[in-house]
Amino acid sequence: MKKLLFVIFIIANTNTFAYNILDAFKALPEHFTPTLNAILKSELINSYINGNDSIENAYFGISKITLLDTENELIKIQTSKVGQIELKIFTPTPNDTIIAYINTVCTSNCTSIIQFFNTKWEKFAIKTLTSKDFFGNTPTQEFLLFESWDMPQFIEYTFTNKNTIKAKFNTLQLLDHEQQKQIEAFVKKSLTLNLKQQESNPQNYILKIR
Repeated sequence: MKKLLFVIFIIANTNTFAYNILDAFKALPEHFTPTLNAILKSELINSYINGNDSIENAYFGISKITLLDTENELIKIQTSKVGQIELKIFTPTPNDTIIAYINTVCTSNCTSIIQFFNTKWEKFAIKTLTSKDFFGNTPTQEFLLFESWDMPQFIEYTFTNKNTIKAKFNTLQLLDHEQQKQIEAFVKKSLTLNLKQQESNPQNYILKIR
């Protein structure tokens, strides 16, 4: 009964929104999901609706939907043992539909790329975070010290159900105990971001730290 209600909700949602999260997932270009071609994506959705959240993917591994939130236009998919993708639709204005895409890879540490597209999968040039953003706007001795360690950048992004984006500064996990003690009072472990129109040019969008 619960699954039937879920299917009805998806159908109702499809009729309400001109472009919904399942449309975005089905239209996602295949190079973004090498383990899932168009047929497997449809199979995964149908399996989820029928009560089975996982399927065998193109590389004989398991892919599964870990979250499908049609109310907040959000889907999260474990594409492999180490990979996850997330899609979310943002509608910052009545005339704009932005599809946000996150690809996260977790081995010994998790790191992500985040990108933004229109419904034609044309990319928006939106600046993403760097390590410096977690130290604040003003360069400090602590940030300069961190830079001198020449650490790789590990930032993990994820979408929330509040139309925000959470960014975790996972580079901290690569530091030894003494290094962490030297900067821990001056660095934020995570940031919350909003997708906003740029004040100087409303045609462009930025990620704004809350």
